[in-house]
Amino acid sequence: MARPLKPRTPLAARLIQAREQAGFKNRSDFADRIGVAADTLGTYERGVAEPNTNLLMVYNETFGININWLLTGKGDVFDDATKPSRPVLFPELMEGLVEAVLKVHREFGITLPDGKAAAEATELYNRLLQQGSDTASEEGRRLLMPFIEHLLRERLEKAREEPGTGKREVS
Repeated sequence: MARPLKPRTPLAARLIQAREQAGFKNRSDFADRIGVAADTLGTYERGVAEPNTNLLMVYNETFGININWLLTGKGDVFDDATKPSRPVLFPELMEGLVEAVLKVHREFGITLPDGKAAAEATELYNRLLQQGSDTASEEGRRLLMPFIEHLLRERLEKAREEPGTGKREVS
């Protein structure tokens, strides 16, 4: 197994550190989350190329990563060091999301392959976070479940109408 290459620049090293401190050991998963190709992210993390300002803003807006720290190495990695770098994930919320995914897919006659329900639940969770939904309180989580099911039904209806999505076929 090849060892990772040492970053060529301090910025490249900080990009790697930011990704890892945001909870992503896997470059590909992080690249998906910030909306760039994994190969492109790799060029930034090796120091072959530098990300543009828009991408640095995504680091900040998505994970609270301090742009000044990214560029200069000065200050804290995260804008507010007293806050966690990423939201707390509640097991009961994820269980509820997986149950909602399975329930709605059953309503549509879709059988998900093993492990796919967890991936779908994670996508829903990320969407909740992007919308600023309250996942911290038990009441907030309880109230979110009907909304989550609505979002999923809406997505499956749209996918059913679009050729090539793989969701049109009923299992």
